[in-house]
Amino acid sequence: MYDTYRTSAMNEKYYANRLTHLTNWNRYYEITLAIGTSTAIASWAIWDINSAAKAFRAVFSGLITLLAIVKPFLRLPEEIEKYSTLHTGYRALYLNLNSIVSTIRRKNGVTSDIQQLFDAAQEQYRSLALNDSVNINQAVLQQCQQQVIREIPVDKLWYPPSAQRFA
Repeated sequence: MYDTYRTSAMNEKYYANRLTHLTNWNRYYEITLAIGTSTAIASWAIWDINSAAKAFRAVFSGLITLLAIVKPFLRLPEEIEKYSTLHTGYRALYLNLNSIVSTIRRKNGVTSDIQQLFDAAQEQYRSLALNDSVNINQAVLQQCQQQVIREIPVDKLWYPPSAQRFA
């Protein structure tokens, strides 16, 4: 149970990070395109001051054209939607499992009701895992893992006494 609990916490943090990163990247991309394709900015007299300004204008225009051409192939809105769905799903799963863990701690054990709740959470986890990203940023994942280790240390989780574990 606790592995799923901690993994869901890590995944929630990971997809929150990736969603924030991708949303910011998309925002800057859109702002760059909006500025670059604006006829008002293109008509500024500053672009005609000297040959360096004209060269910069040509390079900038070419860059904006390339960005506009490749934009549909980047599929940023689809990726943002995917990360948003995964983040929300793992957040809901984490909250469900956190409730289960709190109940286990309060009751000092695992009841059949708790086991049923956990089984449902396991199905939710499997469903989310099927849609996990294929290209994982290992550095970000390790940061999230370390954060979970600090926030949910194993020694703070409830386990049955040794005699009960193997009975």
